[in-house]
Amino acid sequence: MSAVRLVLFFWSGLYLALNPFRALDNGDLYWQRWLGDYAFQWHRLPTSLGNETFTAPGAAYVPQEWFISFIVAFAMRYHVLVAVAVLIAVVPIGVLVSIYIRARGRASAEAIATVLLLTGVAMVASFGIRAQVLGWGCFAAFLLCIERRDKWAYAAVPIVAVWANVHASVLLAPAYLALRLAGAALTDGPGVALKSRDTLILLLTLPAMLCTPLGWHLPVYAATLSLSPIRHYIQEWQPVHLSDGEFLFGGLPLALLALTGAVRSARRDWRDVVPLAALFVAMLLAVRNVPIFAIAAAPLASQGVDALFPSFSRLVRGRGRRWNALRSSRSASQSSPQACCSRE
Repeated sequence: MSAVRLVLFFWSGLYLALNPFRALDNGDLYWQRWLGDYAFQWHRLPTSLGNETFTAPGAAYVPQEWFISFIVAFAMRYHVLVAVAVLIAVVPIGVLVSIYIRARGRASAEAIATVLLLTGVAMVASFGIRAQVLGWGCFAAFLLCIERRDKWAYAAVPIVAVWANVHASVLLAPAYLALRLAGAALTDGPGVALKSRDTLILLLTLPAMLCTPLGWHLPVYAATLSLSPIRHYIQEWQPVHLSDGEFLFGGLPLALLALTGAVRSARRDWRDVVPLAALFVAMLLAVRNVPIFAIAAAPLASQGVDALFPSFSRLVRGRGRRWNALRSSRSASQSSPQACCSRE
């Protein structure tokens, strides 16, 4: 646990220290403030763009980031944006903790610490006061639920409802479950997959996505955005390159480690492999998908670390035990009566 705690302390300090300084380094904040102020003034969400866009007044608009817009408008109005930045910094810390919980029964603490370090790298470039960061938190909580074996797995359904009010990436929830079912069909057969708990959760997530002020417009917007020509003008929607640090030092190593973990696994479970393969392709197509892939792949990647470096954890633990034994012996010698008499 000490190695995991060290990595968590490192990323926690970095996120909490840097995010307030990056609070205003995001042009989207001013657009989100406009949306929040509009909703506060007119008590409704806009359905079309106005003159503030200069190039597309009157065009249909789906304000899928309305929740974060409320927060930004309130924070800027009352000058508490730095405090909001600190609160947002808690989200990736929670994501890393959720990865530890998902992986702790599958790999050593040293292997988990390694993938947490890589996952932090994958998230740091896209970090800030952004709706997608809240989406990361919802995705991590969703995975934490559906991988449980008790009734808490159904908590994934209200998490999807919250996610839908945060970001349009909520469409990832039913897609991920469908891919898990495809993997379960490869592992245990189609009949067993259809009778599994994932099928019921999938059916429940579909209406949960509609529990927003946007209704059916949100999933339609999310589905059509993948084909929108506007993607070609947004940097984060461009394919990854080796010059992208979050991919080169985060997503790519995690992908290689996850592949190793899947190959070396004694009992290969395709429920994990099939969704990760799809997310890997999505990561290659858009750099903004690197954190999403990292969050999903981290537990399997930790198994890959143990498979590639089986002596790594034993080496770290052995040195830790020797250091603790040496420290205990020194403390005992200094506090013993014989030591006191010899010094006198």
